[in-house]
Amino acid sequence: MDAVAQQMAAARKALDRSFVQLLAGAIQTQAGNAADVEEARASAAHLAAMLDRFA
Repeated sequence: MDAVAQQMAAARKALDRSFVQLLAGAIQTQAGNAADVEEARASAAHLAAMLDRFA
């Protein structure tokens, strides 16, 4: 039972780390592709909402 719990905890940690990396990449891409500050803010708001929903 302990081994299964350890494996599940490790899998969860790996998925959390992957989500953070995905979000960081999306932030960099969106910021770099934004035409202006307003577009960058809108993209940031969308990504923040996604983080709130899935975190």
